[in-house]
Amino acid sequence: MFFATYLINPFFLITVPLIILLIWFWKRSTVVKVILFNVIALIILAGIFDVVFTTKFIMPFNNFRANSTYYHHGTKPNRTELTKWFDEYTVHTNSLGFFDGSQRNVPLKKDGKRFVFIGDSFTEGVGEPWENTFPGIVSKELEKENIELLNAGCISYSPKIYYLKMKYFLEKGLEMDDLYVFIDISDVQDEIEYAYFKPTEAIPYLSDINLFFYQNSFTYRHFHERMYYWQENPRHKDSPFWGGLFYPVRHLWSMDMHHYEKWGKEGLELSKDHMNKLFETTEKYGVKLHIAVYPWRMHILKKDLGNIQVLFWKKFCEERGIDFINFFPNFINVDDVKAKEQLWFVEGDVHWSKAGLRKMADTVEAHFKEKGIIKSQSH
Repeated sequence: MFFATYLINPFFLITVPLIILLIWFWKRSTVVKVILFNVIALIILAGIFDVVFTTKFIMPFNNFRANSTYYHHGTKPNRTELTKWFDEYTVHTNSLGFFDGSQRNVPLKKDGKRFVFIGDSFTEGVGEPWENTFPGIVSKELEKENIELLNAGCISYSPKIYYLKMKYFLEKGLEMDDLYVFIDISDVQDEIEYAYFKPTEAIPYLSDINLFFYQNSFTYRHFHERMYYWQENPRHKDSPFWGGLFYPVRHLWSMDMHHYEKWGKEGLELSKDHMNKLFETTEKYGVKLHIAVYPWRMHILKKDLGNIQVLFWKKFCEERGIDFINFFPNFINVDDVKAKEQLWFVEGDVHWSKAGLRKMADTVEAHFKEKGIIKSQSH
């Protein structure tokens, strides 16, 4: 493992041309030979140090993920890789770079009806393989109705990225009939973090090289974040703005007025602006937009049906004639809420368990049956 990591380490890659130079200068210049020998020795030592820290602090479970100059981040196309949330599992991406049941070519032109889901880590289905995620489960039922489902969701997405990613693919020629946006509670905080991001044209190979170094070098990642990301983004995850509590406060804008006033209100307005742009884009391309909301475990335990998340997006959709889907009651109006909450969520985490993903899939399928989209019997 250590040797394999060293072979793809940037420090090792730098030594290769230097060693070639050293061999070339070996009998030509003693001074250059000595200089090169010492430089190579220092780089090798730095590489060993870097590999140790890379192996310890950078888990090799996210190499299928990628940066995007157009929509911030996503996943690499046609990948099958082992990843890990709490346990290890395998992910597949298709030719569009969307999560799928296997590597496959997805043409931009649709052959029949096509739905697209987009959301954050809940829609990606972190922690479970495709067949256990709610898009994966629902896709099987939609297939019976000759409807193709594509999952454009990805970890840490928000309305800004929903808009930019869908705009990118629609302009590229991706055809779809309906777009379902699953807005998460954490999206408001992510909107604050991504306020700095401006889409640009990709510079060929440069972003790939940057990502390779970032994913395979602790030293490069450390300096890249401090010299670029932190400078460009004043409210990044480790910014003093969050008081060292970026993840623990993600949901509090919807339950606590202090956090709502500090950043929640601004995040909601940013969300509104980007969702409005997404609505205008889908209208331009003749795509029907649907917006869905669902609760976190904290809202379930408090039986918080009148959450600001629900009220805000319900009003947004009513004003624009958008189909609004409220999944809060499906998770809250149940017997023994505490037992269900423990069943549906991973212990020590905010994400759905396998049972929670199954519950969400059943809930989405029930909505599709109510709308007459799914007519066949399910499991």
